[in-house]
Order: sequence, then structure tokens, then C-alpha cells
Amino acid sequence: MSDRKDDKLSYVRNRRYVLLCVSLILVAIIGLIYSVLNFHRGLLFLAAVEVFVFVFCIIMLLFVCLRSRFLSVACTIFVVMTFTFGVIASATEKADPTIFVWVGLGPLIAFFLLGARRGFFFSALIVPLCAILFINSHPNLPLVAYLNVIISILWIVALSMYYEITRANTEKALIEDIEERHQKEEELLVINQNLQDALDQIKTLRGLLPICSACKKIRNDKGYWEQIEGYISYRSEAEFSHGICPDCAKELYPEFYKEK
Repeated sequence: MSDRKDDKLSYVRNRRYVLLCVSLILVAIIGLIYSVLNFHRGLLFLAAVEVFVFVFCIIMLLFVCLRSRFLSVACTIFVVMTFTFGVIASATEKADPTIFVWVGLGPLIAFFLLGARRGFFFSALIVPLCAILFINSHPNLPLVAYLNVIISILWIVALSMYYEITRANTEKALIEDIEERHQKEEELLVINQNLQDALDQIKTLRGLLPICSACKKIRNDKGYWEQIEGYISYRSEAEFSHGICPDCAKELYPEFYKEK
């Protein structure tokens, strides 16, 4: 049972490990591209933040590859970094209003890397803060723009949470089904082994047995005649106990035999 639990934990770790590595690579590339664009646009602070994100992702990627046992800590740090960038982007007045769409990455990464409970905690804490900062830093946008941005982010949070809960439940059901199948296979192996042990203990006699019509000895494969008891005992699990039948007793010991 411990091995199955370890297999389950290993599966979850591998899934999160791959997702974290892919996310780090993509965010690093995106951060590098946007740092160059924002530098040319004169948004030096935002460009510096994106350069920091790029360097941070590269360092995190190396750390995860070399120290994979700290995967849970690395996932948490990456989620915190993602949400921190979302807060900074939302609070930057000169940033393009469409930058708020990147806040939607936070819940996705949080739910997929940390699970439904911890992902919801980070999303419920940071997403409203980002929305407030965005509205405060971009006061001249029409109301419909705020509604569209906020509703879209909330929709992403809801879908991410629903997907993670559904995925976790499906994964749990599949693992339980696999464990049940393993248990049945182990039971079948035990039954098969017991049957094989029983078959190994069974010896059968086949074919014609050349037996003497007078003394009842049997001729073996080497041409020697041996007592029927020894022949059968050697080739089967049968054991003999000797007695005397009534006919033989009457013939051999008539003085001691009495008719019943």
C-alpha cells in the first residue's frame, strides 16, 4: 500500500514538475520580449520588472532542475512571483490597460501548481487587489471596460477552480480503480500460486501398466519388476497401509476366521 501511495505522490510531483518547468520557460521568454518593448516605449520601471522576471525564471528553472525535492516550495514561490508581477502591472499608470489580462495567468498557475484549496486562497487574496489597483491606476476608462476586465478574470478563476477540482476528483477515482485492480491481481496471483503448489504435489499415473497376473508385481520403465505398493508410492502421493481381506483371511487362517 505504501508503494502505491508513493506512486501517486510521484505522479502528482511529475505533473507539477513538468508544468512548472514549462511555465518558467514561457514566462521567461514573454518577460524578455516585453522588457524590450517597454524599454523602447519608455516604461523603464516596468521593463526592469520584466527583466527581473526573466532572470528570476531562469534561476528558478535551474534550481528546480537541480533541487527537484524542493518542488512544492518552488511552485509556491513561482505563484507568489506571478501574482506580484500582476499587482505591479495593475498599479502602473502608464501601462497599457490590456496588461490586466495577464492577471488571469495567476489563478491558472495557482490552481494547477498548488491545488484547488491553496490556489483559491491566492486567487481570492490577489485578484481583487489587482482589480482595485487597476481601476485606481486607470481612472479614465469607460465603465464597460472595467466590467469586461473584472468579469473575464473572475470567469477565469471560476473555470480554473472547476477544472482543478474535476481533474483532482477524476485522478483520485482513476488511482483508486488502479489500486483495486492491483489488489485483485495480487489476489489472483496468490490463488494461482496456491493452485500451482497443489498441482506440483499431484502426481498421476498414465498409460498401460504391465502387471504380473500371479504375484501382481509391476514392470517399471527399466524392465525390473517391483511390488505394486512401491511402484505407485514412488509415482504418486499415495501411501499404503497393510491389512487382510476376509477372503484371504479365510484361506490363509481358517482356524482363526469366523463367518459373520
